[in-house]
Amino acid sequence: MYEDHDLVYLSGAISNRTPAEAKAHFKEVQNQLTGAGYTVVNPMVIETNDWFEGMKQCIKKLVDCNYVFMLNGWQDSRGALIERTLAMELNIPVVYEDKDPFNLTPKRIDG
Repeated sequence: MYEDHDLVYLSGAISNRTPAEAKAHFKEVQNQLTGAGYTVVNPMVIETNDWFEGMKQCIKKLVDCNYVFMLNGWQDSRGALIERTLAMELNIPVVYEDKDPFNLTPKRIDG
């Protein structure tokens, strides 16, 4: 297991689903990772109705993280696609929920 100070950024579809659905998915993953000893950065806590402002805040948080954890459905999100690309360009490992959930020693890793 990695040190508990390693930061994991959650990335996934938000604006193209209901707020309740997105919040529940992000919170469930956050709880499982936190329970396993990881520190999680959950972008759902950002309060703004402006997509561009939200992305700027998210990117500021993402660049300080040790991992980016792609939640199922990330492919359908413009923001998640940007976050994944940025992480890969910055050599921040990208972990996929559907490949090895909640383990951070994935079978597939980009970055």
